[in-house]
Amino acid sequence: LCGANKNVAEAEKYFKELCKEMLPQIRTSDIIWSVHVANGQWEQYSHRMNTEIEYAYQKQLSQVDIVNDASETVHIKFMKDQLCEEIHDRIRAIRRQIMHQILPDFLLEQFRNNSRILVLGVVYGCGVYFSENAKYSHDYAKVNSNNERTMFLARILVGRTAVGTKGQKVPPPGCDTTTNEKQTIFVVYHDSQAYPDYLIKYK
Repeated sequence: LCGANKNVAEAEKYFKELCKEMLPQIRTSDIIWSVHVANGQWEQYSHRMNTEIEYAYQKQLSQVDIVNDASETVHIKFMKDQLCEEIHDRIRAIRRQIMHQILPDFLLEQFRNNSRILVLGVVYGCGVYFSENAKYSHDYAKVNSNNERTMFLARILVGRTAVGTKGQKVPPPGCDTTTNEKQTIFVVYHDSQAYPDYLIKYK
């Protein structure tokens, strides 16, 4: 975080409050909500909407109104025989999935690990590597028995970063992550810095 001391302190306080409120819910529930768009295709809700829908579901509410990313009010209904959303007189089915039922085991194990992060690289530090270039990630994606590869589209809290060095186990003092010289690769050292937003399967 960069800026005046007061602003940085306020931002850090707000961030810690968000982590305290949001992360425990996500990790203990392992739930993904999505909406049916067309022809058997489902679209996952945003991180924020996913959390709000799951919160209402666990509270056993019959319905809840949520403002989506387009500033539209979405009516989510939890009925015994159907889960659905209503927006502008359009009704679409929604579904609730448990993460362990849809993610490969090795990926689930990585993101369920709350006590230590899985070390996946060492060139710019011993942490988990993310890149803004999908080609970089593709080169490390292994092919499964169905000739498919998987890749996460993730949200990363970069914070203050510095060029990493081979083998370092924590970021430099005052930094949150490490990076390469061009700042196209970022290395995180704590699992709360990364949120897997979408799992992409491709051939």
